[in-house]
Amino acid sequence: MRILRKPRNHDARHAPAAQGQRLETAAERQSGVPGARIGANPVRAWDSLPVRLAVTVNLAAFAVLGAFWWIDYQRTQATLLSAETRKLREEAKVLVVGQRHSAYEAEFQRFVDHFCEQMDTAASPGHHIAVFDAEGETVVRAHVRGDPEIEAAMGEHRSADTAMFVFGGAQFLVASVDGSGGTRVVVAQSLSPLRAVMRAQAVSRAWSIGTLGIAILAVSTVSVIVWVHRPLRRLVRALRAVGRGDFSARVRPAGSREVRYLATGLNEMAAELERVDRGRKSQMKRAREIQRRLLPRDGRHVGDYEIAAAFEPAESVGGDFYDIVELANGSALVVVLDVCGHGVPAALHTALLRTILRYEANAETDPAAIAGAMNRQFLGVTDSGEFATCFLMRLSPGGRIDFASAGHDPALILRGDGSMTLLDSGGPVLGVVEDQVYETGSAELHPDDELFLFTDGLYEIIQADGTLLGRDRWIDLLRGLSLEKGGGNLHEVVERARQRCPSGRFEDDVTLVRVRRLKTLAAGEETSTLNHPIEWQPKDGGTVVERRHTDGKAPPDRSESSDAKGPACTAG
Repeated sequence: MRILRKPRNHDARHAPAAQGQRLETAAERQSGVPGARIGANPVRAWDSLPVRLAVTVNLAAFAVLGAFWWIDYQRTQATLLSAETRKLREEAKVLVVGQRHSAYEAEFQRFVDHFCEQMDTAASPGHHIAVFDAEGETVVRAHVRGDPEIEAAMGEHRSADTAMFVFGGAQFLVASVDGSGGTRVVVAQSLSPLRAVMRAQAVSRAWSIGTLGIAILAVSTVSVIVWVHRPLRRLVRALRAVGRGDFSARVRPAGSREVRYLATGLNEMAAELERVDRGRKSQMKRAREIQRRLLPRDGRHVGDYEIAAAFEPAESVGGDFYDIVELANGSALVVVLDVCGHGVPAALHTALLRTILRYEANAETDPAAIAGAMNRQFLGVTDSGEFATCFLMRLSPGGRIDFASAGHDPALILRGDGSMTLLDSGGPVLGVVEDQVYETGSAELHPDDELFLFTDGLYEIIQADGTLLGRDRWIDLLRGLSLEKGGGNLHEVVERARQRCPSGRFEDDVTLVRVRRLKTLAAGEETSTLNHPIEWQPKDGGTVVERRHTDGKAPPDRSESSDAKGPACTAG
């Protein structure tokens, strides 16, 4: 038996699991996606189907329009060059006719000069005419626009019907025909005006195609948004709602046929999940009622002890349990159990341990012996890795307490003078060591002392700042409330712990039992039997219990903190 005057530090093995749970919750809160993990690749814009569709459609449209623009430019250029070539050849043929009708060379020269004078320089810049003999010598030239260097370049291409050459950075088109007397009539025209016309037409067509492309971009983008993006966003919102457990979420089928097909499938899935969830909730409600009935519904006022309890499972049913068993020798056994995990499997194990407890308590009163029997029976029906913690406490008349612990948190005594005592007999958890022998410890509970039994769900809380509440700080909180309120209020203690939870609800089952020894009864007073039912006020699937054994009278100096009319602790 050990009576500890100083609380032990919290077991650090609980911290990593709690911290991992906090990180996962933070990732879900940051992304808005249930099950999201920190460190996952971020969603890029290109990964979005609407963005890919819009980019693909518009790139294809611009590629086709660009190809049409280039083909049209080349075709226009070829057409204009062909027309310019025909014009120059026709002009050369006209000059040949003039040559043949001229009696002598000077007369033909005057004809050419007069012909050039009639031409508009602004309309036909860079226009040149020359007549070459068989040796390539210039015999007739247009004096108005004559340029010996250009004439030399024209002479180099006189033998070809049509040709092109570059002079002074400008491109010239040449057309040649045979004249009289073995001469060649050559006409050259600068292509700069033609190129300017082609560029103007190309720019005009580019603006037209660009405007058309922008219109296609706008129409396709709006179409993708209306037919794909918005319906998909509605689908995603509905999926997230279903992922959060809102199986009533529905989405109106809209958009393309494929999106409507997805919406219909989602609605059918949500409807089926809603039906299954209703059945599950009905079964869990029934299981909660069964677990409620397993808790002590009424009890006895044992001597001068007053007992109250608060119980709140993390789910509809939980792995925490407490019981009060009246023993054959007139004492009472108060037991708190905490099975690993929570939910249905843990609740089944608590029912099993309750059955074993009640069976063993019929023949045995020693807490250590009962703990050993529970350990053997539990090992015989459970798999490896399943265990439970337990604290058994026998209340005897006169304030004597005998207790045994199976890996459970120590019991806490808050003395009437403000001091504190922790009780722990140091035994291992149930379901691990076969034929384990547990030790029995003893202590005295004086009038106005309060003894608390609790489970780790009350202090294994990751607070908003990321730190663990821990057992030491929770005990300080309990002591402060007990001193402030003159005995404390179990509901307020549980609520203060709940306020440390960022989500507003406990992640593990919570049990808190208080045993208070009242002042000695006056001579002639009889102890009375209590028949107060347990108060159950489940909220949002939670189960909260308050258990009280009292004679209906408040302690003389603690009437303000009596729990007789306090509301039951409810689930967050």
